[in-house]
Amino acid sequence: MDQLKIAAEIALSDCMAVKEGERVLIITDEPARKIGYVLWEAAKDLGAQAILTEIMTPKSNGEEPPEPVAELMKLVDVILIPTSKITKSYRFKKSSKQSRRSYSNPSRNHRGYDDKNIERRL
Repeated sequence: MDQLKIAAEIALSDCMAVKEGERVLIITDEPARKIGYVLWEAAKDLGAQAILTEIMTPKSNGEEPPEPVAELMKLVDVILIPTSKITKSYRFKKSSKQSRRSYSNPSRNHRGYDDKNIERRL
């Protein structure tokens, strides 16, 4: 099993305490697509109702997610947001208060999601 899959399983089961049947939303963008997909697969393996959505790469830190995504954030139990920019906007904070658990893990620089560093992101 590769290290990224192991890291995703640990993030979901140990850190986020995802349980079978919970609704888990993973929001990603193109630079972080690989991480988003591996998290989605790990959530499915735990028996969660896993949802993966990809947004356009934000132009700047703190940019609001698209309104439909912000609405979706209100309907789930767990939100994970591996993206290339900081996503802790007003909508994220408001939506994540309605969800039980949320985590945003933006890349700090342009090398944050290259193949050599990807396992360290989780």
